Amino acid sequence: PARVMQVARRRSSLTFGMSVPRGGDIPNYSIEDNNTTDDSTIERGAADTSLETTIVAFNGHGGFGGNAEPSFQYCFAPVGPPDDPRRIALTKSIFSPILSCTETYATVLEMRVVNNDGQMVTAAVCAAYHPGSLEEGSTMKAGSHRYYYSLVSSGAAPVYMDREYCGGDKAVRRFAALKQDSQWDKKREERGRMWYIGILGTHPSFQGKGYARRLLDVVANWAARDGVECYLECSVDNVPFYEKCGYRIIWRTDINVVGEDSGTSLCGMAGGCKS
Repeated sequence: PARVMQVARRRSSLTFGMSVPRGGDIPNYSIEDNNTTDDSTIERGAADTSLETTIVAFNGHGGFGGNAEPSFQYCFAPVGPPDDPRRIALTKSIFSPILSCTETYATVLEMRVVNNDGQMVTAAVCAAYHPGSLEEGSTMKAGSHRYYYSLVSSGAAPVYMDREYCGGDKAVRRFAALKQDSQWDKKREERGRMWYIGILGTHPSFQGKGYARRLLDVVANWAARDGVECYLECSVDNVPFYEKCGYRIIWRTDINVVGEDSGTSLCGMAGGCKS
């Protein structure tokens, strides 16, 4: 990870004092939300205001009553339980660059609500990539300028690549198998034009209120405007939720590491919310 960050700083435009390389074709479509039930609002967000909600939603730490996302849990259970500081830092190292990338080259949507302390907080997050914004099917292709820029701007070294940090190679092998067996970059590229949902997560304190569905609805409206579908990957456990939102399964891959009894399954789904 340290070596990767050294290369990233050398390659990134931040090193040379250049301006932030904003994506020039990010649609500025209006946010259509027909909420009449509470005071929550959907806004365009940023990496720093969406990160905490995202990592809690996927890792399940903090004592909020949430569970880790199933495929994420499969990959990183060998590191330790969700509240292990190493695992929290690992989760941050995965999602912080992705959110920095999304803020720069695509769209971060946040569901903003007032919590019990009267503070405005982010209850749910959606990272949405418009048609043509992926790099050969990847949100940030390894080795690209976008990849290095996102690492440096987030300041999060990729510790999930470090076998010693992860307490052995089991977590690294599982994560590699998930990416290799699913071939998610190739499948995204083959689908062509689409709105890609790279992240969708709700903080456990605000689950069950329909916030994720409303975020999906916004992107579905944008996709309809562009004449394309929405597309995402999810654990098989989450398929029923997305089916209720108008998605259908395009593919399913069962992930198993040689020599292990346990595994996980990942699905690609396309469609969109139908309000």
